[in-house]
Amino acid sequence: MGSLILAVEIFDKYTDCLFKLNQILDKDLMMIGLASFMMAIKYEEIYPPSLQEIQYKMNIIRMNFKDYVET
Repeated sequence: MGSLILAVEIFDKYTDCLFKLNQILDKDLMMIGLASFMMAIKYEEIYPPSLQEIQYKMNIIRMNFKDYVET
């Protein structure tokens, strides 16, 4: 749970700076979120998940979201 809180904090601080400069794009938000999450788990976790594991879980979430939106 600590990794998630730290990831949200990193994401919030970074996007806040970009919003002030008007340099953020919607398509970049997912990449910023992933980078924030990777930094947080590298800092918090003893055995962080691999990038392949995270990508697999993100694809499952994306597929479930598409099913939810389409119905």
